[in-house]
Amino acid sequence: MHYKKHILFILLGLIIGLSACSSNKDEPQPEADFDQVALLTNLADNIIIPAYTKLQANVNTLQSKVLAYEQSATTENLEAVKTAYLETHLSWQSAAMFEFGPASDVLLRTSFNTYPVSASKIESNISSGVYNLGDATNIDTKGLNAIDYLLYGDSTFSLSRVKYLKDVTAQLKTKIDYVVTNWSTYRTAFVTNVGTQNGSSMSLAINDFVLYTENRLRTGKVKIPAGILLGNAIDTTRIEARYSRDYAVKYIQASLLAVNNYYLGVGNAGDQLGFDDYIQALDTDYEGTKLYLQIRKEFQEALAVANRQTGAFADILKNNRPEIVSLHDEIQDVVGFLKVDMVFAMSISITYQDTDGD
Repeated sequence: MHYKKHILFILLGLIIGLSACSSNKDEPQPEADFDQVALLTNLADNIIIPAYTKLQANVNTLQSKVLAYEQSATTENLEAVKTAYLETHLSWQSAAMFEFGPASDVLLRTSFNTYPVSASKIESNISSGVYNLGDATNIDTKGLNAIDYLLYGDSTFSLSRVKYLKDVTAQLKTKIDYVVTNWSTYRTAFVTNVGTQNGSSMSLAINDFVLYTENRLRTGKVKIPAGILLGNAIDTTRIEARYSRDYAVKYIQASLLAVNNYYLGVGNAGDQLGFDDYIQALDTDYEGTKLYLQIRKEFQEALAVANRQTGAFADILKNNRPEIVSLHDEIQDVVGFLKVDMVFAMSISITYQDTDGD
């Protein structure tokens, strides 16, 4: 465990950050014989755009299956809707950590994966038939987890429920279509905006990568449901995709693998330039080894714990909570190395607020 070391580094970082406020803004960036444009190009072309494109294709399939069920409400067609939804929710895990550029414009993460949803508000919307999914008051009545409730919650499907399912799916399509379309033009700005200063593409990519790993993966998917944040009080109502039960663990595994692959630069074209290569070029040491290798090791240890989990997440929490605490601790180690050691080596500032517990 690396808690104490990282606490000391965070305190040191605060001191350095305060003193830096009065220093020259044009401080030298880390020097390395490294092509940032090539790295950013790989992130865009090999990882980010393909993840969005796959998500878009799955949303399109989901919408077509919903429309087919509306035309013919057979058991077979309903199962096709469920299959399409599960594939969409799984593909979301590979696209969730890129909340900058076009995704930021449409609050993609909030629209796709806010949870827990409010079953009572969803039912009220369905009953009244009058709702605006774009309104802030409906933040917990839409997205993938609303579909999870509609398909797997204790409710009877009716024409009014199909209409709501259509509307939720249509909003997802509008959001992802916007992101895919606008990345085609945003890409050029992204790959050429080099440097590590605030606002650079490296800063944007790293900050959202670390934020996602810390607050969405570690805290949202694991820490809060396991009660680690709340005095050991397990809260199964806070599980992602709680109604389809067996899939929450799969989403944790897929999300952790996605952040690991993003760090390594692994995407559609295989293992290309990643953040690990940049840290390697900076030749940063860590306790007798190289930092880029140590972070790889931390990811592998976290993945090993995640991948041995099977069955419903709620059942694991109730019957073998220490396993999930262990998973949390392994992800926390990853977070510490990314948020402290990696960004320090790269001279990148963490610009998001630490809202642990959101």
